[in-house]
Amino acid sequence: MLILASEISGSSVSVAAWRDGSILGELNLRNGAAHSATYLPLLEHLIKQCGFQMGDVDLFAVTTGPGSFTGIRIGISAVKAMAYAAGRRVVGVSTLEALAWPYRILERTMICPMLDARNGRIYASAWLNGIAVIQEDGRPMTSFLEEARQTARSRSDCNEILLLGCQPPPSFMNQEQSPDCPAYLAPASSWLPRAAAVAEIAAVAFSEDRTVPPQDLKASYLALSSAERLKDAKHA
Repeated sequence: MLILASEISGSSVSVAAWRDGSILGELNLRNGAAHSATYLPLLEHLIKQCGFQMGDVDLFAVTTGPGSFTGIRIGISAVKAMAYAAGRRVVGVSTLEALAWPYRILERTMICPMLDARNGRIYASAWLNGIAVIQEDGRPMTSFLEEARQTARSRSDCNEILLLGCQPPPSFMNQEQSPDCPAYLAPASSWLPRAAAVAEIAAVAFSEDRTVPPQDLKASYLALSSAERLKDAKHA
């Protein structure tokens, strides 16, 4: 089983090949260039370095959001085209789930992946013991952090909170104010979702028969685009 995974929903570009339960190769780039200029060349380099051809891929995976509207559209469009051409199925993966994935094995720790949505807002969710306890949504950071702490305190199977992806207010991280449910911040090096995580999630989805044909792959923006907001304002 060869899985080709892509993550271009944010500020970085990440591609990975997963074969028979382990990573065959992964490339990550965050040089500020447009995804439209970096994604396909990076993907081609990965394929060349790993020594396989597009026809060898058994399953395609890509993050479907939330994140950058442009990046999400580029990723989904490209994966759809590649899957159509190869006659393969696809797996769409939440960017937030991919971000939280490496920490899923931590017991009694609420994992809170967050992505900057600008203007004090974030896209966020919360995971505890492998289960989503706060569904992903876009909202003010203060609102999410308040709900996360309340949820953690209400559960007997949660001792602490782990945040990643965005810098929270110092007051939230003050352990003296919340000794019953302390919050910690994951290292900044883990704040970018990786295609390796997308590939592993896709492998689990394949084993559970949760793949879809490429035409069923859909974006999850969790917000209106600029054009849609302007349209709504015009007709208000």
